[in-house]
Amino acid sequence: MIVIMYLQELPQLPSGEIMSDRIETRFGGELAIICPSIICTPGVCGGAARIAGTRIPVWQLWQNHNSGVSDEQISEAFGIDLATLKSVWQYCELNSESLNNLVEANKAA
Repeated sequence: MIVIMYLQELPQLPSGEIMSDRIETRFGGELAIICPSIICTPGVCGGAARIAGTRIPVWQLWQNHNSGVSDEQISEAFGIDLATLKSVWQYCELNSESLNNLVEANKAA
């Protein structure tokens, strides 16, 4: 299965934010829209993907998830509902390499 993401074609909001609900992925010829709750804003959280309306970077949620923290614990600690977390994990699976690189870079910082 090949996944193609067209980030460079996304329209930006006046604030410079990119809404990920506009990210389209192709799965066997079908288009899917993923994770409308993730945005990227230049200058906020280093421009990294984050939960809309917060300064919670997705890489930080991914790091906790990969460390064995349960979804319920993450939900409670960060104030994010479980439905949002489910879509965040879908986003993370599609972007795991870049998120893992961010996790490692922030460990070193």
